[in-house]
Amino acid sequence: MRTLMPPRWSSPALLLAAVLLVGSATAVLAGGARIPDQSTRAMGMGDAFVAGADDASAVFYNPAGLTLLAGPELIGNLYVAHARVGYDGPGEDSPSDGRYYVLPTGYFGMPLGDCGTAIGLGSYTPFGLGSKWDDELASRWAAARPPGASATKLSEMRMVCISPVVAQKLSDCLAIGLGPNLYYSRVISRGQTNYGLGAGETDIDADGTGWGLNAGLQWRCTEEVTLGLVYRSPFHIEYDGSVDYDGLPPALFGVGHRSYDAETDITFPASVGAGVCWRPGPRLRFELAGEWMDWSRWDDRTVTVGGTPYGPGARHLTAGLDWEDSWIISLGSEYVLSPKWTLRGGLIYNQTCVPGGSADVDLPTGDTYAVALGASYHLSETLSLDTALTTAYGRARELKHSSAPPGSDFAALSAYASLGFTYGF
Repeated sequence: MRTLMPPRWSSPALLLAAVLLVGSATAVLAGGARIPDQSTRAMGMGDAFVAGADDASAVFYNPAGLTLLAGPELIGNLYVAHARVGYDGPGEDSPSDGRYYVLPTGYFGMPLGDCGTAIGLGSYTPFGLGSKWDDELASRWAAARPPGASATKLSEMRMVCISPVVAQKLSDCLAIGLGPNLYYSRVISRGQTNYGLGAGETDIDADGTGWGLNAGLQWRCTEEVTLGLVYRSPFHIEYDGSVDYDGLPPALFGVGHRSYDAETDITFPASVGAGVCWRPGPRLRFELAGEWMDWSRWDDRTVTVGGTPYGPGARHLTAGLDWEDSWIISLGSEYVLSPKWTLRGGLIYNQTCVPGGSADVDLPTGDTYAVALGASYHLSETLSLDTALTTAYGRARELKHSSAPPGSDFAALSAYASLGFTYGF
């Protein structure tokens, strides 16, 4: 039976399935799965919270803002994300499996005496989420492609960042903040692969750690206007795990299942955010903020699979990516309606980093437009309850070179909700 296996085809085909699936799992990071919503309050303002960051969540949004704390503060949030992608393909319409993701975030900040120094600690998820398609639909997509090609049916990335920071006032108008970011991430991806005599499943499961830096600056130009700048460095994660192949045709491979060690290196992009906050009165504030992300550094994705039966050395295969730098632009507002209630609103434009020519089913839609609403209810002088809701629409576009058949159109409608509390000691 083993003599029927074409070595020049099967080994690269197995590796190609692995590299494409890892590429799809990391593709969920772009656009809609770059998670800017890291606090309930900021989410209600469309995350326009760089220049005006003035609570403990400044650990993420702009660590210099910790110097504005009047005393110790604790923030806890629960973020819920739900996205459903509509698929309009030749002869069928089928939406993705709209999954729910629940992510907690937490922050603590406090000033250190009267010296203008403040410290903070945060735990949050800056990248992640995922997408899932029906098994039968992914099987049909794979069967319609050449042998060795895969169609993604599940892509997920999980990430946790722990960030301790320190901030310092340089003058009454200028403050800076800095701290390391420590990351843990896991990639899970499942796809249907065309093995030539039928389709089987290819699974990737890998995790790794990395670290980067987070720095911010706030400058109060006047009593009404504050400028803010935040920089998040690129960070590198070495993922180690396994790739499993199920449903291999015994006529070609001799067995129906194989499992190998797999690893890949991913350098996540740097980002620079800037904002201008305007307070025309003591109860009202507006902020315009933008974040640039260096996605163009993602030129390719390489997977190394070791222990294959095709020789003692590891096998390497690279899939090219053609991603572009992108922008997230936000406009937010906050209004203190009464001593008990604070209202918020925001508009967001999220530019996709994946051009149409290289987009696939894991991130098929184009630019995203979103509307955010939020509110806080102050139970006491020290405790408030926060809520926020964002709805987003990902523009439809046709995928010309992807796992889906030519002529397939995709559009997304997403909803994000967050509940939280803020407690001042």
